Amino acid sequence: MEKNNQTISTTISLPKSFIFSLYIITTIFITLFLNHQQIIVGTIVNSLLFFTALNIDKKYHLIVAVFPSIVAVFQGLLFGKLTIFLLYFLPFIWMGNYLLMIIPQKLVDYKILNFIIAPIIKASFLFLIANFYVHFKIVPKMFLQAMGVFQLITALLGAGLYNLINLFVNTNETK
Repeated sequence: MEKNNQTISTTISLPKSFIFSLYIITTIFITLFLNHQQIIVGTIVNSLLFFTALNIDKKYHLIVAVFPSIVAVFQGLLFGKLTIFLLYFLPFIWMGNYLLMIIPQKLVDYKILNFIIAPIIKASFLFLIANFYVHFKIVPKMFLQAMGVFQLITALLGAGLYNLINLFVNTNETK
C-alpha cells in the first residue's frame, strides 16, 4: 500500500475586490477608532497602498492615495491640536502615497528592492517638504520626524505587511 504524499497549501483564495474592500473598511475603522496609534494606522494604510498599486485597477489609485489622510484630518487623530498643520501637507502626502504606489509598478523586475526603494523615496519626499516648512517657520519642528523617519518606518512595515498577507492569500481575480 502506497501513501499519497500531498502538500497542504497555506494560502486561501479570495477575490481582489473582497481584499480591497476589507482593506478600505479596516483603514476607516483603525483611523476612526484607534486614537493616536499611528504606527498601526500608518502600517495598514501603506500596506493598502501597496496592495492597490499591485492588484487593483489604476482608476482607483488616486482615491486610495488621498482617502486615508482625509479621514485622519477629519478625525484629528494624527497630531491632535496640531492637525491644522497637516492641512499644509495634504497635497504632498497624496503625492508621497502615489509615489509609493507607482514605484513598485515600475520596478517589477526588482521584487524585494522596490519594497525598500518606494518607502525611502516617499519618506525622503515628505521629509524634504517638512524641512522646507520648518525652515520657513510654517510648521513646528516635530513634523520633521513625523514626515521623515516615521513615514519611512510605517512604509517599510506596510511593505512587510503587504508581503506577509500576500504569502497567505492568493487573489484569484484579474485587474
